[in-house]
Amino acid sequence: MIECAEYPCVLVLVHAPWCVHCKSFNPVFERVARAIATSVSTLKVCRMDGDKNDVHGLDIASFPTLFVFPALDKSERGVVKFGGESGWTAAAVLEWAAKATTFAFDAKARTRVAEGLTDIDKKEEEEGGGRDGASTSHSSRRSGSKEEL
Repeated sequence: MIECAEYPCVLVLVHAPWCVHCKSFNPVFERVARAIATSVSTLKVCRMDGDKNDVHGLDIASFPTLFVFPALDKSERGVVKFGGESGWTAAAVLEWAAKATTFAFDAKARTRVAEGLTDIDKKEEEEGGGRDGASTSHSSRRSGSKEEL
């Protein structure tokens, strides 16, 4: 039997340090990362500087870009790119990630993720921090120009 935690899926944020949209999405991504880290053992979260790293076969035309690399599928076809159709909120990203992973979030994990977001929201409100407010546009990888989703 394969232990899910030994073969996690990976959620990757590809960003650029100069990208205004990446900077505005960062608090949302931090919320997503904290909620996943405390609730889902089958998904790891990381970020990659798209200016310094190229990944053969991945379509990274603008920043930010999100991918899920499913566990046990090492092919390029297995990689799932976030389209942002439901928006760039923490809830939308988490819902997409739950569907894109090899090992589905079980009901308990979904509940813990939702509770984790609520706890994070409460803590941020107490600290005076903001909620989801990421831009729905991207910066072009090549020119730094604005590209609407």
